[in-house]
Amino acid sequence: MYTFFHTHDGMNCVDFDHQQSRIAAGFSESYVKIWNLASERRESRNASEEIDVSGTGSPRMIGHSAPVYSVSWSPTPAKSPAFLLTASGDKTIRLWSADTYKAVVVYKGHSQPVWDVKWGPFGQYFVSGSGDATGRIWSVEHINPLRILAGHLGDLEVSSLMFHFLI
Repeated sequence: MYTFFHTHDGMNCVDFDHQQSRIAAGFSESYVKIWNLASERRESRNASEEIDVSGTGSPRMIGHSAPVYSVSWSPTPAKSPAFLLTASGDKTIRLWSADTYKAVVVYKGHSQPVWDVKWGPFGQYFVSGSGDATGRIWSVEHINPLRILAGHLGDLEVSSLMFHFLI
């Protein structure tokens, strides 16, 4: 059982990585936090002291200026670099390096809060849904969307989505 301290207020979303070893959560206070779920311990330089790397020193990833509504881990093999997508009320999507905890790219295009973001199956494309009643298809290689999926009439927002791929 894992206990996440100080997370009862303002946690909007969570996602496990594909190895089930880390969890990311987005918060109303506009940051993302990652916990390492591996309960390993390693020795420090002082033989009588151990370093706990089980997540107690969980990093905060700061960059959004509004609540984070969605987090999505990249579908990467275990030895590949891991990335995290986040969607926010600041109308942006950010691509983060899970190794350095730094934002790599900021994607802009929506005119309202971005409610959801999901990776495609191979980690090159992703989709986003927003309060501007559009879905968008993106590539990690471009800062602008590849396609805008419009047609939601009235006050309908795109608040949840899924990437589907046929082989």
